[in-house]
Amino acid sequence: MTPTANFYSRFKQASEEKWQTLSLRPTIWGFQIQPGTLWNPGLSEEERVQYEVEVAFQFPSELRAFLKHMNGTDKPALDVRGSSGEEHRFGSAFYSYPRDREVIKISSIPHG
Repeated sequence: MTPTANFYSRFKQASEEKWQTLSLRPTIWGFQIQPGTLWNPGLSEEERVQYEVEVAFQFPSELRAFLKHMNGTDKPALDVRGSSGEEHRFGSAFYSYPRDREVIKISSIPHG
């Protein structure tokens, strides 16, 4: 069953509230959401259809509903390298269309 619009609104609000008070965990390896991150606005029906055309895949109803409310985040995630001494790297925790169009296309190519 597809979650309701109310679910996505509550999820968006709760996650953004959590991210406002978030602290990076410097000893943990991997991607972490930056403090103060917000969700980008969702896609219009036309934008979502174009997205599906570009990746040559029809999204399941759950993803369509999600994309109607949220479309990636305004800040990249930080790839924290633990206590290795390596600099943090940046990357997408959640892809945003069309911003991440080229990465999404490459990721959607079947590997065999």
